Amino acid sequence: MVSVGNNVVTLEGIQVEKAILTITHDSLLFPNEVRFDDHQIVREMIAQRLLLNHAIRMGFAEVDEEKVQQSIEEFRNRFSSPEAYAEFLKKYQLVDPNFQPADGESMDKFGIDLTHRFRNRLLVDEYAERNLELQIRLSLKEEVAFNKDRLLAEHPGASDAELSKIMSKELYGRKLRSWIEDLAERERIIVRDEEYRDDVNALLKHPTKAIPPLNR
Repeated sequence: MVSVGNNVVTLEGIQVEKAILTITHDSLLFPNEVRFDDHQIVREMIAQRLLLNHAIRMGFAEVDEEKVQQSIEEFRNRFSSPEAYAEFLKKYQLVDPNFQPADGESMDKFGIDLTHRFRNRLLVDEYAERNLELQIRLSLKEEVAFNKDRLLAEHPGASDAELSKIMSKELYGRKLRSWIEDLAERERIIVRDEEYRDDVNALLKHPTKAIPPLNR
């Protein structure tokens, strides 16, 4: 597969992240997508790991545990019933420590802990927002003015406040992508499966220089 620093993107991890993002629709790289293929998920997982590794190196390693549990609760509430949620956990061998099926059936405690996944994602989101918020605020007014004709063509009748919100979201995505590319250039990324080399290259500004040789 693909290694990012000391972390490996696994086939199991890809399927789990795909299942979760298909429900939450909060991808970093593909915010407008509702369904994902494996290659998109590989890129997403690499991007998340790059940001997470950088956050930890910079000493940003803690989040509010109440927010973590709130994220999991919101995820749990997206399912039509506790039974549907229990089936989801079983299918992907996931563990929600605070969930107990209505029938009292014991859940497998040896799967992937959702708490760990949602804690890492919250840390990534908060770290990215903290680092990009000021950059966006400083350039937003100028960007809205420069792009106003295009924004109005794409969003007829939008108010100035709505245009600012749209432009802010667009700037966030653009700056986040550029930041991820910069981190990818500096991180040790090893491609262990040629099928995913293009996915790594897509995150790099200079792919032929930055990708280590395939391990044999």
